[in-house]
Amino acid sequence: MLAKHPYSVVVENVISQAAKKIIALEVERGDIPRSARSALDPKAQPYQDLIDRLFYIMAGLTESEASAIESRLSRML
Repeated sequence: MLAKHPYSVVVENVISQAAKKIIALEVERGDIPRSARSALDPKAQPYQDLIDRLFYIMAGLTESEASAIESRLSRML
């Protein structure tokens, strides 16, 4: 389903559902300091990882390129 675009509606639905789950988990955290918001709830992180991987694949990035991006982003945060 990720081999060529336009991508399947299934891919769209997976991303949408994962994002909704992240939002619900973050809302459950309630009122927390802004600094705590810089990292997702540990229960939400796997959903974000899934979304990231799907976008990397859709962008045509190799696993090595995706890892390099994640490494750079982790240093920025």
